Amino acid sequence: MVYSRVVALTLLGLSTLCSAQGTLMGIPDCAIDCMIKSLPETTCAPTNQTCLCADTKFSDAVTPCITASCTVKEALAVANTSVTQCERPATDQRAVIHWVSGVAMFLSAAFMAMRLVSRAAKFGAWGNDDTAVMVAFGRKKLFDVGLYVVITLLAKVGLGRDIWSLPTWQIPEFLKLMLVVEIMYVLAIAAAKSSILFFYCRIFPDRRFRNAVWAVQIVNALVALSFLIVFCAQCQPFSYFWTQWDGEHEGKCIDFATGGLVHLALHVAIDLAMLVLPITQIYSLQMDARRKAGVMAMFLTGIFVTIVTCLRIQGLAQDSKWINVSVTTLSMIILTHVEASVCITVACMPNGWQLLKIFSSHVVKMSTTLVSKKGSLASNNQASALGRELEDRPLKSPATESTAFPEE
Repeated sequence: MVYSRVVALTLLGLSTLCSAQGTLMGIPDCAIDCMIKSLPETTCAPTNQTCLCADTKFSDAVTPCITASCTVKEALAVANTSVTQCERPATDQRAVIHWVSGVAMFLSAAFMAMRLVSRAAKFGAWGNDDTAVMVAFGRKKLFDVGLYVVITLLAKVGLGRDIWSLPTWQIPEFLKLMLVVEIMYVLAIAAAKSSILFFYCRIFPDRRFRNAVWAVQIVNALVALSFLIVFCAQCQPFSYFWTQWDGEHEGKCIDFATGGLVHLALHVAIDLAMLVLPITQIYSLQMDARRKAGVMAMFLTGIFVTIVTCLRIQGLAQDSKWINVSVTTLSMIILTHVEASVCITVACMPNGWQLLKIFSSHVVKMSTTLVSKKGSLASNNQASALGRELEDRPLKSPATESTAFPEE
């Protein structure tokens, strides 16, 4: 539960008594009582703050006492004071959030633009795959674009910073946005994979293959619908998701980590099916091995989506270890956006390669034409110069050139 995690994060590593009069300012009475009771566990003098900050034995004695005696808000205040008094470095990873999310957003936007240019140039007809990837990318600022916006807002309300350094009003705002990220992720990843599956139906005519693709398509849609309901109804009342952190509200929630792990595991299975399906068709095509390998390589780029999903599974599996929740969830939230962006990029990649191939062939053709014109122009210029030189030279008769007349 969030309550126990927040208490643990607040106290884990707390190693200061702060018993000098000036230091005790701002520390709740419950924490002061615990510190006094724990004095026998340390060899440090009560006024030696440096020694107490480094004494893990004293910290281990104080932590369970404060967990039992103080409220979450009081424990947060103790943690913030202890970090300040012990002069520990504050965590601030907001720059990482902006850089990684910005690059992921740029990558998917670039490939989405190439897809739209490809369609505008009539390199292919608009299909269901185009509609699905448009929804995934962010028509009307949803999904991928929405993920970028929400993650940016998360950074403003605490993502990447120690939770005890945040004002208490920001913590429920942080948890609300976390829930929004997960819901948008479920929709974005399902729409992007649906686009890839529609693309398979567009290029491979085999009936049995299409039936298999539609089976995966249905599973993908059911997974998205099921977990959309699960994530929206995981807490009763609904608001308990962002109010449970302080231990002052009543309600119940299912285990968020378990639901997330099941969702990711199902998507890994869908990814593997999506990797195997096109390979079965490409293998039977009548083309040379080199070209066949190139086409397979393009489809196998989807394995990057699976890799990112597995990284998210690893992070989510450590949910029970989430202590400083606004910091420990950072990698999972960033990977959420990266996975959605990579999936959209993979969905747009065939159109991107098509556009780049056509563009490069036009560049080569234009270069060849330009070189040919330059060569022709140079030859014409040389001929013109030779003609002018012959016209300007005076003509002499053979007699004049060979006979000399003496002066009289």
